This record gives sequence, structure tokens and C-alpha cells, in this order.
Amino acid sequence: MSGKVVSSNGTSHRVTVCSLADGGFRIEGAEGIRNGEKILLLLPDAVVEASVRWVVGDQAGAVALG
Repeated sequence: MSGKVVSSNGTSHRVTVCSLADGGFRIEGAEGIRNGEKILLLLPDAVVEASVRWVVGDQAGAVALG
């Protein structure tokens, strides 16, 4: 699934959501995103506020807040 991530500094990146789990997700294309950063994941039918838990290369895992 394609989406867009908006970082805490306002930059945005197109990403691919590779997996969705209860309360979290993994994305590819997350260049420039930092561990611990708060992000918004914009999907066609939802907006998810999340906190990044890990980053490896262009992949990142995050947990939904709220």
C-alpha cells in the first residue's frame, strides 16, 4: 500500500507500507526519518500519528499513538 510520511520537521516522503500489525506498521522509503521521531502516516483512507521505534536503511517501524 502506498502512502506518505510527514516528519516532525515538515518534510514529506512517499513510502510503501510493507506490513500492518495491531498498533504498528513497517514502511520502506523512509529516508531521513529518525528513531524516536513523531510522524504522520497519510493513507488514502486514514491519517495515523505514530512514533518511530527503529530505522534500518530506508525501512522504519513505528507504533501508532492514541
